[in-house]
Amino acid sequence: MLRKIKIFYFVLFFSPVLLKAIVYDFETIKSNSLSNSFKIQHDKIDVKIAKENINLAKTELYPAVGVSSSIERSRKYNEYFSPSYIGEEAIVQSSGKFVTSSAYINYDLLKLKSTHHSINAARQNHLVADFSQRLREKEIVLQLLETYSFLRILNFKLKNYEKMQTLYEELYLVSKKLYENGVMAKPNFIKSAHDLAEITTTISSTKEEKLTQLALIKKLSGMDIGRDDEFLPLSKSKGVQKDTLFENSINSMRVKMLIIQKEQELKSTKAKLLPSLSIYGKYDLYGGSQDSYQHAFDDYRRNGYRLGIHFSWNIFGGFRVQNELKIKRLELLQAKLAYEEAKDEYESEQLLIKSQIEVEQNKLNSVKDSTKHTGEILELSERLFSEGEGDKITQLVSKINLYRTFIDEHEAKERLSYSHKKREIMNEGNL
Repeated sequence: MLRKIKIFYFVLFFSPVLLKAIVYDFETIKSNSLSNSFKIQHDKIDVKIAKENINLAKTELYPAVGVSSSIERSRKYNEYFSPSYIGEEAIVQSSGKFVTSSAYINYDLLKLKSTHHSINAARQNHLVADFSQRLREKEIVLQLLETYSFLRILNFKLKNYEKMQTLYEELYLVSKKLYENGVMAKPNFIKSAHDLAEITTTISSTKEEKLTQLALIKKLSGMDIGRDDEFLPLSKSKGVQKDTLFENSINSMRVKMLIIQKEQELKSTKAKLLPSLSIYGKYDLYGGSQDSYQHAFDDYRRNGYRLGIHFSWNIFGGFRVQNELKIKRLELLQAKLAYEEAKDEYESEQLLIKSQIEVEQNKLNSVKDSTKHTGEILELSERLFSEGEGDKITQLVSKINLYRTFIDEHEAKERLSYSHKKREIMNEGNL
């Protein structure tokens, strides 16, 4: 029994601590979001694949070296003379059992140029994949920033809406009493009831919106963030004095590498039109017998070797290479257009965020003035009420209006802080 009492008191005194809301900061959630993102994990694999493609392209620098071995049984049906070959077909010359082994090497000298361009294209593709991953990280961080900032606004709104609801309830009761005593007109009483119902609806819709944003931030970060948890203010911006030029941005580097990649692929395809000039060598071992494979292996001996230079030129291949060239030229044109498009979009975003910061700064200054005036009105109404010259309704309405300006001012501050942080992230990691 004594143990149960101790447990009861432990829960009674320490449950508020255990149930205390967790406070999160943006950098912690950002770190979790980047490590939790499946898209970034896919991008990292793409980077690794691109790196292996460089090694794959380099394998074309090495000669083809191999060995081969055959066991054969042949049967000649007559002893009349017959040629060794007719066209590309070999003709059986004798009956018997044969074994042969060969070692060979082959290297295409003129293929080096095409291989060189292929390696360069693979290197550029690796850089493109790396820059694409970094752009993806920015995209996710900016999405998280928007959700994080919005949640801070919603949390502040809910706290003040609930205080306003208490005031509206009091206002409704005072209005009801005045209406029943014939002091207040019916339309004014109805308005107090409507205002109370409206703030209740606003609180409900704000809670629903908060749940939606919480679900989104949980999905992005993979963290189990509760509905009562808090979010710290965004860290102060480092104060970007000068925006990064597009030419030094990550996206610019990505598209530049893409253009170079397409240029190298085009050169590599052009090299396919060149003739082939190969050096080759082959060393053969041979054995044969009319009776058995055992005797053929016993007869196994050096047969000879060949060294040579082979030249060939595929004059007509059905226009395949020509069609590949057309495709590569179009891909290069597409990459160049992508650069101009990315530049236009980047400069528009930079202009927009700077304009947005200016607008939000002006709005914050205006809201601060409004908060100051509303506070002065509330102070006046409370003094008049205490002196018996004012009324309760004016005092309550002044308090409600002050909470509204608090909300507007906090939202303006948060929006301005968000825009500064967004501008900072947009310029982070650039060259």
